[in-house]
Amino acid sequence: MSQGLWMVLPFAGLELMVLGGALYHCALKCQQCELISIVDGQVAVQRGRHEPEETVSFPCAYARVELVAAEHRGYPTQLLIGAWNKRIEVGRCLNDNERGQLAIRLRTG
Repeated sequence: MSQGLWMVLPFAGLELMVLGGALYHCALKCQQCELISIVDGQVAVQRGRHEPEETVSFPCAYARVELVAAEHRGYPTQLLIGAWNKRIEVGRCLNDNERGQLAIRLRTG
């Protein structure tokens, strides 16, 4: 009954390690947070998990909000905030409807 167990057991252990790594990676991605603030004539986008790891800011007078349609059917839209040649994508974890509502709220101030 257990004659072939020694051949299967290492692969089962490897499979469990890969599954554990994938779950850990997903758990890290789920903790990602974005904060968009408009203060003192600046639009600031902060990203991170527990504290801001990346901060990008633009002057309000030049900042533009763009909702870019996907090139291929079935792909999500992109919501970009930027000025001049520098743009950053926000709302990556949102669906298309939520991304559209966020674009409207950002444009109206």
